[in-house]
Amino acid sequence: MQKSQLFIGVDSGGTLCRAIIEGVRGRVEVAGPGCNWTTDPARTIAAIRAVLRSCAVKAGLAEAELRRARAHIGAAGIVSSSDATALSRALEDLLGEVTASEDLDCAVAGALGPSGDGFVAGLGTGSFLAGRQQGTVRRVGGWGLALGDEASGAWLGRALLARALHVRDGLAEPSALVARVMDRFGNDPAELVRFASTATPADFAVFAPLIAEALDAGDPAAADLLNTGAGWIERGLHRLGWRPGARLCLLGGLGPLYTRALPAQLSEAVVPPVGTALDGALSLARQAGAAQG
Repeated sequence: MQKSQLFIGVDSGGTLCRAIIEGVRGRVEVAGPGCNWTTDPARTIAAIRAVLRSCAVKAGLAEAELRRARAHIGAAGIVSSSDATALSRALEDLLGEVTASEDLDCAVAGALGPSGDGFVAGLGTGSFLAGRQQGTVRRVGGWGLALGDEASGAWLGRALLARALHVRDGLAEPSALVARVMDRFGNDPAELVRFASTATPADFAVFAPLIAEALDAGDPAAADLLNTGAGWIERGLHRLGWRPGARLCLLGGLGPLYTRALPAQLSEAVVPPVGTALDGALSLARQAGAAQG
């Protein structure tokens, strides 16, 4: 098998890390636990190496054969070129020819295809907004939970816990959703605070599904949290230049939920993505290979 016939893509998110190998025998995919680069670079590297090795085994490849592939890694939490360089160098012994970027690049390339204008909202454990116009990609958000990731699962979960404390202090109205959350901590705010002091984005994101369930029951706290997140998405997309008629892809597990909360002109513009972030990672691997000749 020639090097140009073997491509590898990785989509490393805060909750899941997925890898794909594409060769003359077709495609093979695997998934494992993920980690955000900003939160823990070492764990992110370990997660990526683990899924790459698993994918090689599933594809019937010796680990050494991975060095003959062209690979692209998209990782949540990559916010600078130095981050991307550090990640790619940490994998050079396993992959050989490898490029890296934030996961946003893979998501956009996968959702919108190799060409054409459009907008993408990534709404999983973390979040980002992006617009591609005439080949140029611009972004809003994607800075991590410490200072951003608005509307994400982690952001929603953390906001829900904060609201529970506000209810405790008499600053917000009680609701069934808040009561359910407090019950998980034995109705002890100290236990909630202890949990939050060491919680990762993935830990906070565990509470996001509760908001979706409560929304169906008409819970006001759930509606308020979701509307706040939808407001951020709307502002960000308009900042990127979205106009009625432009296509919009909502990615991640929270995409369907936010479709219900966005203004009609945005929700009506939502279209299915062309492909996945793994498709995007493979596309970027091929592009890197073509650029190198």
